[in-house]
Amino acid sequence: MGISPTKNPNDYKVFLSYKIKIQSGSLWNSPISDYQMKVYREIKKLRSENLTYKQIRDNLNDRGWRTVRGKEFKDSGVHSSEWKMERRMKLMERYNCTIEDLQIEFDYDNEKDIDEEL
Repeated sequence: MGISPTKNPNDYKVFLSYKIKIQSGSLWNSPISDYQMKVYREIKKLRSENLTYKQIRDNLNDRGWRTVRGKEFKDSGVHSSEWKMERRMKLMERYNCTIEDLQIEFDYDNEKDIDEEL
């Protein structure tokens, strides 16, 4: 609906309508489990203490931690777990956001006509 030239433009209510579309950066987007995140954070914590992957492996295994599949950690598995989790988190952060169907709508306020007639 457009603005009528015979009516006061200030008597219109203006609305902006649109759709926001967000697309993931990855076709495969399975959720990260709480346990996977817990293991990742522990590895990062131990890495920040300058432990090697072998030391982290020993630390986790000595404390009874297991891989997501229930096995003991290997030093290559610690490195792989860290690297894969960082890669997954980067993929999950990527997205594409677009605004579609942008419309401006004018709605004439009929109550203004009634008020003027009174």
